[in-house]
Amino acid sequence: MVIGGRRRGGGPAPLLDNPSIPLCVVMMFINFLSFLLSSIGVVVTSVTTNNCSALPLTAYLLSAGAGAALGFLLYARLSFKLYASDSTWMLLGGLSLLVSLVQGGLLFMGIWIFLQVYVEGTCSSEAAVEMTTVCTIVFGISVAMTFFSVYFVFIPSFTLQLRSLKGFK
Repeated sequence: MVIGGRRRGGGPAPLLDNPSIPLCVVMMFINFLSFLLSSIGVVVTSVTTNNCSALPLTAYLLSAGAGAALGFLLYARLSFKLYASDSTWMLLGGLSLLVSLVQGGLLFMGIWIFLQVYVEGTCSSEAAVEMTTVCTIVFGISVAMTFFSVYFVFIPSFTLQLRSLKGFK
């Protein structure tokens, strides 16, 4: 709408570039690897005899697979996003935080299961426990990489891009 010869509003929003597409691809690969490992773990727990019936190994592996699938989809979306507005980056950042919190919760659940297995000592040689341990380690790597990439790559890059735009203080 034009009022008095001037347009209302400030025009189109500036587009910010994705600071690290290769990092998103690496995170996508790690989440795919975690999904693959948890899927194999579900198959292993359903095929083999499980002496660890008191522990929720299958539930953990299914949850880990779902969390890894969410992470894979998010980082696939981020790796194909070259430019976006600041509001889009905020939305994707919020989704990244949510996925990271889910994966962090799964990491702590895996650590709890790991501690229960080795405190009881009854089923430490089970293949399902080994798959659970591997999934927990991969989730630990994923959560750590997400934290460091957001804190040391994405936030500084977006801050520099926004400061370089005219009028941002």
